[in-house]
Amino acid sequence: MKKTRFQMYLGGIFLVITLITMLTGCAKKATPTAVPTVAVPPTAAPTVEPTKPQPVTMTFWDPSTDEGINAVFDKMFKSFQAKYPYITVEDAHQGDYVKKLNTAFAAGATPDLVWAWANPLTFYDYVNKGLIKDLSAEYAQYGWQKYFPDSMYKAMLGPDGKPYGVPDFINGTVVAYNQEIFDKYSLKEPQSWDEWMNVLDTLKKNGVTPIGIGLSDGNWQAKRLFEIMLNANAGRQWTEELYAGKHPWTSPEVVDTLDRLQKMGDYIAQGALGMNSRQGWDLWYQQNTAMIVSDTWQFSLHNRDAKFKWNFFTFPKITDKATTTFVGAVSDVMYIPKTSAHPQEAVLFLDHFLTPELQGYWIDVQLPFAAGGYFGLITEQKMGAQNVKLIDYENKYGFTTWFDVGVASDISGELAPVQFAGVLTGQIKSADAAKAIEDVAKTLYNR
Repeated sequence: MKKTRFQMYLGGIFLVITLITMLTGCAKKATPTAVPTVAVPPTAAPTVEPTKPQPVTMTFWDPSTDEGINAVFDKMFKSFQAKYPYITVEDAHQGDYVKKLNTAFAAGATPDLVWAWANPLTFYDYVNKGLIKDLSAEYAQYGWQKYFPDSMYKAMLGPDGKPYGVPDFINGTVVAYNQEIFDKYSLKEPQSWDEWMNVLDTLKKNGVTPIGIGLSDGNWQAKRLFEIMLNANAGRQWTEELYAGKHPWTSPEVVDTLDRLQKMGDYIAQGALGMNSRQGWDLWYQQNTAMIVSDTWQFSLHNRDAKFKWNFFTFPKITDKATTTFVGAVSDVMYIPKTSAHPQEAVLFLDHFLTPELQGYWIDVQLPFAAGGYFGLITEQKMGAQNVKLIDYENKYGFTTWFDVGVASDISGELAPVQFAGVLTGQIKSADAAKAIEDVAKTLYNR
């Protein structure tokens, strides 16, 4: 039967309603059932015990025979062991030091860390022979270079330009004087050769012996006087070139300095050849002389034994070639032999040495360690005005290498000091002394 238009319309509506119903039912079936959230505790990480460093005994050698200095070493080691309880330090204060070091290096049985003089017989010789650990990486890692004046850092460099040690303080040679005597005669610290001669002549004219000096214990005081005068005359560069064999000892600079040294014989205490250095200093302590040639390590002795106000000056310029009038050297240096059994622990000690705590121990005994200056520990109250003056000068002008550090031992050991003492006391002519040294030097340096 043919459907009417109305029936067809109703049928379409019914079809649409049916489709909507079916689709709605499908949508309801597609919705997943909600799952309740349950907190799951994280899996606990397994407990791992930290690795404990194995106990280590590190050996340390030094040449100290002074009870006060040894007490400082003890304090350093206790502080270090408190920071690193697994490291024990065995310290040996060795006598006949150079011989024992040479034997240890020859046998490959060295200590882990060495504190020794920075001179051609020990530190520099061992560096040249390749026996000491290169510390370039450690200087970069720990930033050690910032603690030292440039001149001190350079003193640690080997021929390859790499650092091989950690320096402590500068020791050098100056002229110490009785401030009260200078004030009495209206004398000032001389700044030139003419002013120096005026000081000497004024003192002598007034019945005061200008310089106390003793020569019987190796003539080293004559050597000190010569080297500070040579540096003031020829300048640092030329002087160090001479020491390295680049100039002959018969050069005009040397002979002129020896001539000036001979003039000093008129101003030293009588009997210098029969007195040792300590007896020469005692003349000054007893106020029988106005000045002495003094190493800076003696400052603490002066503070103890001089019952008067004292001060010092570096030898005045003789010519304008003298860019610094301070002559000295890094007194001691710490370094690690390549045969050290515990180089890592030795490095830790070097780094601990460069802390305010350990530097303070040395400041307390009036040794002006450079790193102490970096930390601001060097004050006039702690050190005395003279040590502050010394550090300030060295930081500003640097230093010229000491004679017995820069010159081969064949010359610096006995030969040259005997010649210098002979010139000073008028027993040897300047030209003859220069020739005697040059005769050895030209063979030594293959000139």
